[in-house]
Amino acid sequence: MHERLPTPKTPSSNRPRPSTSKRNSAGVGLFLQPEICKAFSARNTTIMEQIFVSSVQKELQADRYAMRDFVHGNELLRQFFRVFLFEDLPPTDRRADEVYLGEVAKSRVYIGNLRE
Repeated sequence: MHERLPTPKTPSSNRPRPSTSKRNSAGVGLFLQPEICKAFSARNTTIMEQIFVSSVQKELQADRYAMRDFVHGNELLRQFFRVFLFEDLPPTDRRADEVYLGEVAKSRVYIGNLRE
């Protein structure tokens, strides 16, 4: 038979806090510990990384918007990332494939949303 060890007493400020869960309407979820949020917030927030979201234009438009809205609506993620959607670009005199590949090259994360 195993003997149960006493739980060490810690000051309330050192106790782990419960994680916070954020879920958007598309069912995308992110689980964050408050301590992690504070650590990220303490870092230099002037550097914004780009997430390039790609999919079939018409059929998966709602999915692209849900991903963008999730990142931009999340307190932690919006400090470090901006989402690039090709349709958000204003019209330009440059070729579409040239613009597309240039934005992919500038992106830290590429999300390709595929569906059969």
